[in-house]
Amino acid sequence: EEESHYESMDPISIFARCDSIVELNLPERTTSIGNAAFGAMNGLKRVTLPSTLKTIGNYAFVICPNLESVTFAEGTQLENIGKGAFRGRYSYLPTKLSSINLPGGNYNIGDGAFKYTSLASITIPEGVKYIYGLSLSENKELTTINLPSTIQSIDNTYSITSNPKLTTINFAGTVAQWTALGKTNFTYSYGSGCP
Repeated sequence: EEESHYESMDPISIFARCDSIVELNLPERTTSIGNAAFGAMNGLKRVTLPSTLKTIGNYAFVICPNLESVTFAEGTQLENIGKGAFRGRYSYLPTKLSSINLPGGNYNIGDGAFKYTSLASITIPEGVKYIYGLSLSENKELTTINLPSTIQSIDNTYSITSNPKLTTINFAGTVAQWTALGKTNFTYSYGSGCP
């Protein structure tokens, strides 16, 4: 079988800053996306990722201002979402990312992975144990965060509390699990839906 150049996207990609690509459908066999592989693609609106994908590198889709949706194929078994993977430029220049269906599984979400987006809600699926740094911070439209019972650590509560429209945090675990997280300072958030 012929080896595909898609199996691992190089950190310095020929696609970076390519503004004419609107939709990106990575084929099955793709196992990783390198650091900054598709960063700063001004025209990119939709991304579809294959079930074979294991890792998304740091800043893989950073500063794609018109990116609206990211769809993972059914059965995707991610191992890592790198830091800044879907990050916008600034809070006043967020990406248009408003839809993402994260797959279940035991993987980490890197620092700033979803910082400066237009997400109104996000569901962190069962299996995810760690949310690092400012993964969900400074999203002006974010109202709801759904956390799985498997979550063991939220590295920085500012990641949660820096969202001015946040009203609800849903936790799928027990009160004892929530207490064990040691994150009782959510009472200082802008939201009122905290457990």
